[in-house]
Amino acid sequence: MEADGAYEPGFCRNCDYQQEADNSCIYVNKITHEVDELTQIIADVSQDPTLPRTEDHPCQK
Repeated sequence: MEADGAYEPGFCRNCDYQQEADNSCIYVNKITHEVDELTQIIADVSQDPTLPRTEDHPCQK
């Protein structure tokens, strides 16, 4: 990052070319969920003692 706050997302290792940008985001990972994923939830997951527990949020039931 330069002293003036401009971000340099691209540069050339062979010459002095640099590219400034207003946004420092390089990559956006967009995850799409399939409807079939809901059928793969294991019913016994609530009874699994190896999973962490919290009492900060009461059950809505």
